[in-house]
Amino acid sequence: MPVFRFGEMLGLCRAESRHLLDTMHAANFPLIRSLSSEHYKAKNFAQRYAGCYSLYRYDVNPAVDKSRFPSGLLVKSTLTIRYPVPHKAYAYDANSRSSIRVKLNLPSYREQGVQLYKYDGLLGFSSKDQWWTWIFQGRFGDRNRKIEDLILMYTRDFDKAADAVATGTLLTQNQDNKSTPTPSDVVLIREPGYALTATTGIAGDEYFSLQPDEDSFMRSAPALIDMAQPDSWTDTDKLAISRLLLLK
Repeated sequence: MPVFRFGEMLGLCRAESRHLLDTMHAANFPLIRSLSSEHYKAKNFAQRYAGCYSLYRYDVNPAVDKSRFPSGLLVKSTLTIRYPVPHKAYAYDANSRSSIRVKLNLPSYREQGVQLYKYDGLLGFSSKDQWWTWIFQGRFGDRNRKIEDLILMYTRDFDKAADAVATGTLLTQNQDNKSTPTPSDVVLIREPGYALTATTGIAGDEYFSLQPDEDSFMRSAPALIDMAQPDSWTDTDKLAISRLLLLK
């Protein structure tokens, strides 16, 4: 029986039935289905790709201090792909679904010292194409940013040879006075030495973590890189710049 017809039999108008359906869906199912997958696929994905990453984009906009960065600014953010987090199982789907939890720290252009804008998000992937979908939202209670910024990013699958470098496009509200939505080419580079570890907790349930711990990298590695000072570039910076130039 069509769901709205069943609602009519209960005395519900179409608008009220729709509202009840949306409410139940929000409480029980992923808001965006493409950001979730069957749990075993999410677990396999995390075992391969969980780790710490450097995310680079080149920025020239009114928020960049030209007295500090006369040749433009290379923004290095830090990102982690963590682990799968489960949703409630679909009543009509034998496979429970999970999403990949991710985190992003983005350095402020304006503040002296290390001032970070912190984002939490989800990563969606599909075996049918080579694009990954990322959605980040500014962390609740983060006083450094006065807006509720939402970041949308698409990246290609990693280089098959090394699983170390990926390119894509990012859309975010910029750090100028008008918080202008701005697209940027991005390069994502995997940092070596991090791996996903499964541990049995005190309650007997399995939980996941990155080893070594991600905190030090996430807090200390973000940077504002002066394009006029190539002597200060690391090998990872140089790799990112070479890939960004190919995207132009």
